[in-house]
Amino acid sequence: MKDEPNHVKAWSLLADCYRYMKDKPQAVRAGRRAAELGDPAEAYALGVRYGSGDGVPADLREELRWLERAAQSGYVAAMQELARLYAEGQPGLPPDATKQRQWEDAARKAMKN
Repeated sequence: MKDEPNHVKAWSLLADCYRYMKDKPQAVRAGRRAAELGDPAEAYALGVRYGSGDGVPADLREELRWLERAAQSGYVAAMQELARLYAEGQPGLPPDATKQRQWEDAARKAMKN
């Protein structure tokens, strides 16, 4: 990590190692760095963590921020999760049928490609 501090795959693999060792704080730290560097899978994982409060404080804004970042990178699971969130609504996030359809359509289109 010292030689290539911006190596996305290295941070992602490090996060996987920490998850395997069940070291949540380090897994979150490494996963966040990978997400910041552009790894959509790690951005999705971080969004899910913020949604559930797993290893980080539950935070709807952060959940949406990371899920949207992953979805905008083409990560289908993030698109589907956003569609679900907008369909059901959450405290502080009223249901939004327009955004729900937007993410459902994006997910369908991405799965066809």
